[in-house]
Amino acid sequence: GTTADAIAALQHIVKDLNAKQRQQAKEVSYLRGGFIEVHIRVQMNAIRASKIALKSTTLSTHERNEALVALDRKETECKSCIRKICSGPQLAGLMATLATEAPPV
Repeated sequence: GTTADAIAALQHIVKDLNAKQRQQAKEVSYLRGGFIEVHIRVQMNAIRASKIALKSTTLSTHERNEALVALDRKETECKSCIRKICSGPQLAGLMATLATEAPPV
């Protein structure tokens, strides 16, 4: 009968939705773990950068300038790579941030 067919079809739809929901839950969990890892790495990199900055006072002016030029070059490379990878309106804020230059040191 048509009622039994409709019920079977609905059960199939619900089963598919449940499977999709489980898959999405796994993906969200994976992404959450990734965000946590990124957050931890950002904090650790900030600490390392601060340590390097404190140690840099032992460098000569010429050595500091060479290091700054190398960092500027690396920053430009990173921004270029990010621009190539990222596109779309959801990343407009990120791209605007990349477009701004850091104040001179």
